[in-house]
Amino acid sequence: MAKDKFALVGNGDNGRWDKAKASAQFKTHVRNIAKSYREASPELVAAGRDWYSMAHDHAMRIGQGDAVRGAGVIAAMSPQKDWKTNLDLADSFVKTGRAGHTNDSLSKASRIMAGEDPADVMKTAHKTRNFYKNILDPSDPAPITVDRHAHDIAVNRRFGDKDRGLSSNGRYSHFHDAYTAAANSLGVETPNQVQATTWSHWRGRAD
Repeated sequence: MAKDKFALVGNGDNGRWDKAKASAQFKTHVRNIAKSYREASPELVAAGRDWYSMAHDHAMRIGQGDAVRGAGVIAAMSPQKDWKTNLDLADSFVKTGRAGHTNDSLSKASRIMAGEDPADVMKTAHKTRNFYKNILDPSDPAPITVDRHAHDIAVNRRFGDKDRGLSSNGRYSHFHDAYTAAANSLGVETPNQVQATTWSHWRGRAD
């Protein structure tokens, strides 16, 4: 258990975030992301380029013309759910106020439906906040959805159900910056296109 804990990116010998150690690993993570992107089929690259635009269309539909509400509820319902289930839960919640999820996700979705800014509702949840922003505006290069698969692509190791420590500001920012650097090296317009493409490629390898 301790070995796995200390194997997390940026952990020093004391198990705490060590920026210098993470910086030494950074170029390797950028290379791993870029390699995964280059290995993806042309079909997956095309799908990755359009993935968040497709998600935005779903947000408009689920939000009944309100992309902010739709994207916010989708993001709130996303933890530990596959995409189809994610959409079904979001659609159900908008229409009925009910969905089978954790109290935390339901509370966030309720606050968004009541008019709160989704970015504020999810301000401490790095992945869901960035997922919301990616869906809301796919052309924005700043937000990047770093979930467990995005993490594993960068480190080139499957962690299974283990905690990746992505609630850490430093660790999340490390992978955010790695995807940005990989996109720049690949000449891809927005990092979210790299993330979506490599996510699909990585999942396909798992299958």
